[in-house]
Amino acid sequence: MLSTTSLLVEHLIAGVMACIWIVLMMLCVYPVSPSMLPVLIAYKYLILIVLSVLSYPIGMIVDNIADSILMIRSKKYKNAEDYLSVTELIYHLKDDNIKDWFTYNRFKIRIMRSCWLNALIACVIMTVCTVVCRTDYSLPVAIGSLLLSVTSYMTWHKEVKATYKNVEKWRKMI
Repeated sequence: MLSTTSLLVEHLIAGVMACIWIVLMMLCVYPVSPSMLPVLIAYKYLILIVLSVLSYPIGMIVDNIADSILMIRSKKYKNAEDYLSVTELIYHLKDDNIKDWFTYNRFKIRIMRSCWLNALIACVIMTVCTVVCRTDYSLPVAIGSLLLSVTSYMTWHKEVKATYKNVEKWRKMI
């Protein structure tokens, strides 16, 4: 099973990714003049603390939204008849290596779904910024975010498919 520490790390990663697009959006809407840089640098630790504190709850929200959106797609791979969840399967398995594989795969799936949603939101925001604000950085960031979103989704899809395929395989053996 995912430990509390793993969930904390997962939500922090998702939250930090979300804070990046939030900051980019704020910079697009409220550009920082070069004269403000010394003030931002002077308060860098306070800004870092605030972003760190906000990262965890924002990460939880992003993870839940991404899970809700992608749940329809992931259900496609579940065998509805005698379905055994990954958590239930891990509980029944005796081999620690197999348990670790399922646990790690679940962690990757959760990170990739949050990354997909964060990158997709960043892409949309930066595309709007490209049209509305015409900042120099918004188009390259939008393109990079789109590529990250697509590759995150593809990775999520591959891992979900592999996990459910192995759930079916191991379910028959317990």
